Amino acid sequence: MRKEKKEKWNKFYILLFFLFLPFLLNESLYLIQDFFVKPPLYKLKEEQFTKINREFDKIKENKAKTPKPMRLNDVGLKRGEKTRNLLNVKFSERRRPNWRDQYKPSQMLGFGQYGTTFTTCVNSECVYVIKSSRPFDLKKGEMKRSTSISKQLIVNEVFALLDIAQAPDKIKKYVPRIYDFFSDVDNNGEETYYMVQEKFEKCFTPPNLFEKFAARNGFGRWKVELNKMEMEIKKMISKLNNYGWMHLDFHEDNILCRFGDEVEYILIDWGLSFCVDDLIDSSHPISMHYEEGVKFHEIKNLQKIALDDWYKIVIEHTSFGSLEQKRKTNF
Repeated sequence: MRKEKKEKWNKFYILLFFLFLPFLLNESLYLIQDFFVKPPLYKLKEEQFTKINREFDKIKENKAKTPKPMRLNDVGLKRGEKTRNLLNVKFSERRRPNWRDQYKPSQMLGFGQYGTTFTTCVNSECVYVIKSSRPFDLKKGEMKRSTSISKQLIVNEVFALLDIAQAPDKIKKYVPRIYDFFSDVDNNGEETYYMVQEKFEKCFTPPNLFEKFAARNGFGRWKVELNKMEMEIKKMISKLNNYGWMHLDFHEDNILCRFGDEVEYILIDWGLSFCVDDLIDSSHPISMHYEEGVKFHEIKNLQKIALDDWYKIVIEHTSFGSLEQKRKTNF
């Protein structure tokens, strides 16, 4: 009996040993690595220990750099006639030579005489747009230098988006959220202004909601939908005007959409906008088009004229052709 018991216990110990063997081997490998590959912490010199901590902190910092929406009071400013000039100073103060460590520009979205925009990724989420004050030269295929006007357009747009971000939800929903703004200087001493904002989809580029709606329901129903859209956008402009801002660069390319259960319209590109509390001086971007001292209500009348032509513009700039052609379609 004793012999049989002893054999059973021996088997049990052998089984237990094999169960714990992987754990023992794993711990042994860690010990070997600590003592022969990497020195244990108590053997590190003070400067080595500090370097490891800094690298670890940098990794944590990079992972936590998802930008948050900003408002004007977040940068210590209030809306007024000096706000633009103060923001111009803020750009120079917010110099960021390593901005590409956080923002990864990818696809070019658009370019013009006064700037270039790119889809931008942060932590692999490509839901942002970064706008640069440097225009893109299509012939040479390279970025050109910023100009004083291109930088002031960025400043004015940042002013508009930061201020409207403080408005009630029923107003601020019509503009992109702004996440960041900063400047950088290249090796030649050329300064560039940047801003980071929310990304949206184009409303009038197929395939999209309106084109699909027309193909499925016919032009008559599509026209009803366009009428609703026109009313919604005019309401959007009216609310923004009442809050004290006019866009002044209103056309179909500057209307983007947030597609969900309902379509939400977003007005982008606020570089030429005008604030009721601002003054038009030689540094204001719209001084290129309006005389100094022009009043808010006078510009408002000009915007009304542009809005009255908007419905016709929308119809003529879709892939279905002109209004006359649409009436001849078999949808």
